[in-house]
Amino acid sequence: MNITSLAKKAICVAMLSGAGMAAHAGMDILGSLPVGTKNFNNGAFVTLSAPTTDRAFLDALFLGLPANGGSSYGVIEVPLDLSSTIPGLKFSTFFTFVALMGLGADGAFDGGDDVLLAGGAVAPTKGVSFNLASNGGGAVYLMVGGVTPEGSVGSLYNGSVTVSAVPEPESFAMLLAGLGLLGAIALRRNKSKSD
Repeated sequence: MNITSLAKKAICVAMLSGAGMAAHAGMDILGSLPVGTKNFNNGAFVTLSAPTTDRAFLDALFLGLPANGGSSYGVIEVPLDLSSTIPGLKFSTFFTFVALMGLGADGAFDGGDDVLLAGGAVAPTKGVSFNLASNGGGAVYLMVGGVTPEGSVGSLYNGSVTVSAVPEPESFAMLLAGLGLLGAIALRRNKSKSD
């Protein structure tokens, strides 16, 4: 069973077990990411009144990674309490699942062979971060799941994806050769000073 199906089944079980519990699933496209940082923000469950039960959400954010690059991912809750101005208007989020997923051999979202690349299930928390070492790049998606607790009208969160360039093996070889040359020069200078 793949992680996406497991997360969806967990939301369905939670929906069926809690009376009045609602679930939300959203999709967003971040596009092909160059080296650098891409920030995003997202939210779910904007309702007119605060519910009396927790509600689950699961968002998929699609992005493209360059080949031979490392990447870092993070999401954090944006707590917002406007209940002093508008009674009951409060936003809160607990993350339970944050993961980077690959599309699998069929190249389709949730095609049954999607692959967990990094991250995964977490204890309920207000923020999550993880890294992915260099990879082949291509189309991936970030799954962000959690709950909006009782008394909250919705969830708000910010996130970022940072893509870093990983040097090619030839660059490492040049670096090592340069360091060796500097070491040889320093050794020669020290030897000539002592003579």
